[in-house]
Amino acid sequence: MSVLSLSVSAIMTKQPASAAPGDSLAQVRSNMLETGGHHVPVVDGGRFVGLLSPADLLQATNADAFSKNPEDFDAELASVTAQHAMAEDVITIGPDATVRKACELLTTGSFHCLPVVDAHGMLQGLLTTTDILKTMLHVDPG
Repeated sequence: MSVLSLSVSAIMTKQPASAAPGDSLAQVRSNMLETGGHHVPVVDGGRFVGLLSPADLLQATNADAFSKNPEDFDAELASVTAQHAMAEDVITIGPDATVRKACELLTTGSFHCLPVVDAHGMLQGLLTTTDILKTMLHVDPG
């Protein structure tokens, strides 16, 4: 079986850690550190409304994260909400789409994940390039 013919739902990260629009970026950063995730979907009532990456956290503040101690950076992040910093114009994919379609979408931009949403915009999961690579290694370990 080819990985490319699998459905996105077969390999996506189900129930990814997410944020609400009103959550502070300090909460989001803490969540990223705890889970090791680099992408945090923002959901409102289960509906996908945006996406946050570490770069979004840096851009949302005037903080120089590399010259400040973590407590000072978190203090600045605490004053900004997820809704203020999230990317809203995000390409998504349906759970029944193939991994091939996901790869085609991923190669069109400078992003490394696709929120997986159903026909009603409800978040079903998150598909990352890492999910695809891990599946490829598992299916064809060499």
